[in-house]
Amino acid sequence: MTCSAAHPSIALPLGASVPLKSRATEQTFVLALALIAFAALLTSVAYQPPASKPSDIALTQFSGMRAQTLLGELVGDGVPHPGGSIAAATVRQRLVAILTRFGYQPTVQSGFACDEWGACASVQNVLARLDGAETGGPAILLASHYDSVPAGPGASDDGAGVATNLEVARVLKSRGASRHSIIFLFDEGEEQGLLGAHAFVEAHPWAKEVRAAVNVEARGTSGPSLMFETGSANNWLIQMYARAVPHPMTSSIYYAVYKLLPNDTDFSVFHPFGYEGFNFANIGDVARYHTPLDNFENADPRTIQHHGENVLGTVVALANAPLDNPPAGEAVFFDVLGRWVIHWPQPWTLGIALAGALLLMAEFALLIVSKRLVVREFWWGAAFCFGTVIATAAFSVLVFRMLKLANALPGDWIAHPAAAEAAFASVAFAAMAFTLRWVGPRTGFWGMWTGAWFWWLLGAVGLAWAEPSYSYIFAASVMIAGLAGVPPALAKDGSSLWRLAAVLVPATAGAIVGFGCVWNLYAAVGVLALPALAVVLAMVLILFAPVFCEADQGAPALFGGFLSACIGAALIFTIGAVLLPAYSASTPDRLNISYALDADSGKAQWLVDAESEQLPAAFRQVMPFNATPEKAFPWSALPSFMANAGHVDLAAPTLRIVDMAVSGPKRTVRARLKSERGAPDASILFSPLSGIKEMQMNGHTVPKAPPRVLQWLNGWHAYDCPVMPSEGMEIQFTVEGDKPADVYVVDESYDLPAAGESLRKARPGYAVASQDGDETIVYRRLKIPMEAVSATH
Repeated sequence: MTCSAAHPSIALPLGASVPLKSRATEQTFVLALALIAFAALLTSVAYQPPASKPSDIALTQFSGMRAQTLLGELVGDGVPHPGGSIAAATVRQRLVAILTRFGYQPTVQSGFACDEWGACASVQNVLARLDGAETGGPAILLASHYDSVPAGPGASDDGAGVATNLEVARVLKSRGASRHSIIFLFDEGEEQGLLGAHAFVEAHPWAKEVRAAVNVEARGTSGPSLMFETGSANNWLIQMYARAVPHPMTSSIYYAVYKLLPNDTDFSVFHPFGYEGFNFANIGDVARYHTPLDNFENADPRTIQHHGENVLGTVVALANAPLDNPPAGEAVFFDVLGRWVIHWPQPWTLGIALAGALLLMAEFALLIVSKRLVVREFWWGAAFCFGTVIATAAFSVLVFRMLKLANALPGDWIAHPAAAEAAFASVAFAAMAFTLRWVGPRTGFWGMWTGAWFWWLLGAVGLAWAEPSYSYIFAASVMIAGLAGVPPALAKDGSSLWRLAAVLVPATAGAIVGFGCVWNLYAAVGVLALPALAVVLAMVLILFAPVFCEADQGAPALFGGFLSACIGAALIFTIGAVLLPAYSASTPDRLNISYALDADSGKAQWLVDAESEQLPAAFRQVMPFNATPEKAFPWSALPSFMANAGHVDLAAPTLRIVDMAVSGPKRTVRARLKSERGAPDASILFSPLSGIKEMQMNGHTVPKAPPRVLQWLNGWHAYDCPVMPSEGMEIQFTVEGDKPADVYVVDESYDLPAAGESLRKARPGYAVASQDGDETIVYRRLKIPMEAVSATH
């Protein structure tokens, strides 16, 4: 069958057969579109969290509603509780009371820890233990953090994780002892630099018993519980996970990508200490993350139910597994519609990809030998597939830039993403149909089929060789295509039913695997994912190309209408994305207000930091802000809108040099950093040319900042104490050089002076504070002298 039959000016290629009748062609075309829609709908339904189980189910089962009640008990008052605050102490007391009520004997670990960003603070971790039948053996750690950011009450991040682990602790207590002991860690200071996790692994005696950890996190207030990170020896872990949880949602791509990102959770601390295990998180409604909208009302009980199923299943499995010498080796893995996990040892990947590729290539050869395919048709089919993906990428970038210029995509996440997503999907369909109109007459059914799977087999083999974790989307589909292609390749009569199955079966499988792979991509990275989603859709569409090709030639009016509809949809949805508001009360812009006082000059400024990099008009009516944002401090990573502010009499932070040892160009300084106004956070920042070599805070060596941290801070070295004691923090540092070292001392409080109330009132309803929220910042510049002094700066 050739697609050129409806064009009399183009000769039929060698081995061409008679075109399908128009009616059958139309039906097949509609079936292909229906299968694509079905795969998308099936994926959408499958990747929802399970329904929350009621409170009256058996006590030996996890109930999302019981956990939701615990969540209300912990954070239902909606008060932010950053580490070290009075509010955090209140949540800690509630946590201890709940564990005691469940029959545990909780203890509080007081510790001090530092992270690679230069943050150091005291933390209070809550721990409990359920002893196993084997005393003295390895233990399992179940972790979550109970602190929040200053801007939000942290009901989902990580109150939902705490509530989940409390309900799991209750269930496990009712079931009796497992083989291994289970340690429950509810740590403080995660938001300040994973400090509670550091304090546990570095100082608590139980940490040496732990062989595997399960951590629960959040990057949103809803959505399914995704298993996105494991230990390095994860082949046996994935086998365990596949058996232990009823609704698995995971992918080795998640794990591979996460290792490349600068994001961290407590599991990032556990992993280097040799803990294997699982890291779970939800990422739905990510715009509410670290804002006041991360409250009890927005915490989805279905998400908590899914967390509970994952945590309970994996903890029980780990607690009864042999842990002394877990087998090494990584796996390639992915779930299918949240019901099954397909996995294999990573070294098998290249063999699987090559097997599928060789099977397909043998079928290509049989088609050529039987004269159902000529080589030039294959090359035109390959050119069509390549052109479709390239055209989709090009037009997607163009649409993305247009939406950016129209201010429809001002931030990472927008209030109405469906219109933009539909626009990019329409671009993929339109690019495919448009390219097919040009190339279709030069190829045929089998030219399209072989051309599409040629690129997919190259992707399977290439990724299996270069990065196996990413390869499954190609490798699994290529193997299915190879198997589906056997009957028509061997058949002498070229049965239309076998031909159709060879297209639709592997193409539908590729759609399900591909859509499942990227379904959470927008939630994970925001609007930057939109062009990528269009490209993935284009890669799926080329698998259906033989059917589309026959529709173009056998039912040109229908296909022409389809092409016009795709172009029209792309235009309509793009216009809709421009007209719809980018933000809303439930998907807000992140906008923080700061009062910054230069204690040396007495000058002050208002700073407004907006994720959208747009200043609401109401703010300009209150203060004469500059037209374009600028960096407020030398170490600022992002620009701020600035306006002059009135002076407020606030005590400046101090750095009292206690003593200094000078050895040539090297100076070792012992000093005390203090917020004289009692701000909870104080820091010292060294300029890139200061020659800072090492720092200790409260006797603890601060890790050297990695390049990514220094790059973010424009080369400045920052050392921060987010829980500043009233008496100040003892620090010791070494600088080296032939000039006095330039430093800033800064303190921050999570409030604004009275004059800032007018700006707060001007904040529009579609914007909220985030992360540290609104702040008052006081700073001054100092120089570390070349010789010993005794002075207060």
